[in-house]
Order: sequence, then C-alpha cells, then structure tokens
Amino acid sequence: MSDNLYIPDHARIMFANTWRDAIQQKESRLRGLVNIQTGCTGSSSTIEIGGIVEGEDVTGQRFKEVAINESLSTQRWVYPVEFQLATHESRWDANSIAPLVAPGGKAAGEHTAAYSRFVDRHMLAQMLGNATETTQGSATPTTVALPAAQKVARDYVATGSAADSNLTVEKLLRALEILEIAEVWGKDQMEGGAKVCIAVNSKASKSLLRSVETGLASKLMSKDFMPPTLDANGHVSSFLGIHFVRTELITVTSTVAFLPMWVSNCVQLNFWEDMSMSIDKLPNRSNALQFLTQGRLGATRIEDEGVVQISAVQA
Repeated sequence: MSDNLYIPDHARIMFANTWRDAIQQKESRLRGLVNIQTGCTGSSSTIEIGGIVEGEDVTGQRFKEVAINESLSTQRWVYPVEFQLATHESRWDANSIAPLVAPGGKAAGEHTAAYSRFVDRHMLAQMLGNATETTQGSATPTTVALPAAQKVARDYVATGSAADSNLTVEKLLRALEILEIAEVWGKDQMEGGAKVCIAVNSKASKSLLRSVETGLASKLMSKDFMPPTLDANGHVSSFLGIHFVRTELITVTSTVAFLPMWVSNCVQLNFWEDMSMSIDKLPNRSNALQFLTQGRLGATRIEDEGVVQISAVQA
C-alpha cells in the first residue's frame, strides 16, 4: 500500500453515497412509529389539520333556513434542527483506513449511533414539549403546551388514596382511556394501520413486570387473561394492544420519568436532509481524514389528543 493516501473527488462522492445507503437501514427506535415526510425545503414546513363540524336534525322543518357552519383548519409547524458530527483519523494509521471507510466500519457505526440518538431525543422532546400552531385566517403563531388533560400524574390510582408509583397497569389503562375518549385510538385507526406506542426505560418496563397489584390489574397480568408479550431478551414488546419501545433516552427529572404514549399518526417527523456522510482530507491537519456527518430534521405533535404523558416515579 502506498505511503501517500490519495482520495480523488469521485471517491468521496462514491463513499458518501455508500455510507448513506448503509446507514439508512439502521433507523432510530422511534422514527418508524410516526408519520414521516422527506424532501422538505425552506425554513419550516406545515401540516394542515381539518376542523370538526356537526350536522343538525331538521326533520319536519321543510323550509328551515340553512345554517352555515364554518370549518376552520389549523396548521402545525415543524421547524428543523441540524445535526453535525466530525471525527478525524491520522493519515499514518494506514491499517485502519480500510475498516474506517468500509460500510459498517468504525466511523459509520459511531456516526450512525450518534445520529440515531439525536433523532430519538428530538422526537421525545417534541412529543411532550411545546408545539407551534396557526389557525386559518390568522398569521400569528401560537405556542401550544401538552394539555394537562393529556397527562397521567405520578401518583395516579384508579381508586383509593393517591400514591407515587412507577409505571403501573392502572396508569396504562388511564392513558388508553384518554386516547379512546378523544377518538384518536380505536377501530378506525387500527384499520388504517396506526399503532398506539409507548416509550419506556428499563426501570419502567421491569416495574411493570414485577407488578403485584390486586384486582383487575392482577388478572390482566396473568396468563389466563392477556399478559405482556416479551421479546427474546425479556423486554415487554406489547401489552393491552400497546407497542412498547425501550429506550434509555427518556427524560428523567429528579426521580420522575416522563413516558410518552402516542398514536403513530398523531406525531410528525420531517426530513430536510436525512443522514449523510462525507470523507475529506485536511491539508492543514497533516492530511488527516475527516468524517463529517450531517442531517436536518424536525418533529411535532400533529394532534395533542393523540399523545399522553405518563409520569413514573423511579428510585
């Protein structure tokens, strides 16, 4: 192998495409469970949300004046955030060059993992954070926090005295109830291919499995009813029709973890540019190789009623 490492321009383009193709197969744990739009342009993008109207009973009123109902739509705005990661390798480390630039090599693996975590952190933050909304006929944007009615408290119990707890069956049932009452989860959504999902960390998942609750919760956890479905690694994958996703990127403040439950068609993830990697030689750094990964994306809640926050107390 020559002592002089030469990377022609066409090779940089080839490697960039190769990296991108390989990396796209390694998605984050959450991005496949929401609406996705690619090819966005400009400084923001919008999702149009139709209004809700009701008809009236006009039986026996043959000449009743027609009542006009105005259907005002709203727009949810998605603003992009930008990811960037650069790492360097010395040109003298000739033995490491091949595994570095090969698809699936060291640089690709490190950058893919960092980008995936960035995407998941952003999605988790936007699901439970503030959204930006405008109403038809108004150009003034409004900041919309997740409503209190969409939150299950840290000390929620169905009956009896409130008491702090981790993730419980009763909290899951309450969150499902909130989604169903709002008509964002049910037969129509299931037939349309939507899922109801929850992101949990290990402490929440294991707390659920250790549940020794009495009454209905105890029955639901038993093999005679509908116990949780576990994957090969002992993680809860589904329970009560909820798709579980384990991630340690959950926001934990003090001892309280904030677990998002959402209907997949109620959260939006837009890409201006998905992850791409370029490889360049840096003359001012003794011809070191630079691996630069970039991406531009943004997420938001489409409908507040489709997201619930469960507060779980964890020691």
